[in-house]
Amino acid sequence: MKTLEDLYKEVMASEDLKKAFAQAAKDKKVADFLKANGCIISMAVKECNPLPVL
Repeated sequence: MKTLEDLYKEVMASEDLKKAFAQAAKDKKVADFLKANGCIISMAVKECNPLPVL
């Protein structure tokens, strides 16, 4: 399981992940993106907008 910080670092280092995250944000599917990339999230985390929009 990755932390949000770990995934954030991966996203910042990868153009493909940046594009995937941007699309997930646009489609309001950030929770699905996080899960697909190894992050387990709770409702509390989903409500706090843990990653900045790219």
